[in-house]
Order: sequence, then C-alpha cells, then structure tokens
Amino acid sequence: WNATWRTDTALSGIVQRIDPTAGGKVVFTVTMPDGTSQTSCCAFGGANHDILFITTAAEQLDRVAANQPHAGGLYAVATKAVFRGRPEARLDFEY
Repeated sequence: WNATWRTDTALSGIVQRIDPTAGGKVVFTVTMPDGTSQTSCCAFGGANHDILFITTAAEQLDRVAANQPHAGGLYAVATKAVFRGRPEARLDFEY
C-alpha cells in the first residue's frame, strides 16, 4: 500500500495497493474524495482488519482556497473484506 501526496493541489491524492506477486502491478486505487491532495499514510484497522484508515495533511494549504475542506483529516474506507490487513505482530523481549 502506498499513499501518494500530490504537490499539484488540483489533483486528488491516492492510495494504491501494489501487488508484489504480480510484478508490482497496481491492483486497487482509492482516490481521495473532495479533492484532498496530501495523503500521508495508511493502515488497516477494525475488528476484522478490513477498514483502511488514511491520514492526510494540510501543509501550506489554504483549505478554503484549494477547495479541500477536509484536508488534514482522517478518512476510513471499508474494503468489505476484499482486502484485509494483518494482525499486529507482538514482540516478546523476555528471553
């Protein structure tokens, strides 16, 4: 999964799933709603790890002038179990 930050505020940010078993082919794309251009990170969450959380920024951005009212916000995308994250690995530092 890769979040793409657009420096051209006229373009919506995207998050793409890149499949390493398919030669790096992009197999899924989330286009940010309402023109939010600065996608910064993504991670799966939820009880079934099927909600993709996407953070965005508003770095040097006038949200009103750029027509990006939710820039800097957190988005949640329900993947409907088409894609799922993995449970967090726990480390045990006791030997």
